[in-house]
Amino acid sequence: MPIKQRCGTPGRTCAAALDAHGYAHYYYEVEPLGVFIIENVFGSDVGLYYTSGEEVVKVR
Repeated sequence: MPIKQRCGTPGRTCAAALDAHGYAHYYYEVEPLGVFIIENVFGSDVGLYYTSGEEVVKVR
């Protein structure tokens, strides 16, 4: 079961400054459930994922 993990690792913050339109941009990874669990237990990025990208969120 793939899990979408914002910032690639639990507990990290990775948003860039707001753009001119009031959006925050976040890096994300889609990773296997086992990798997600390991990252949560150890609190570090394993670096194994299916895909990654940028999530854009309206904050204003």
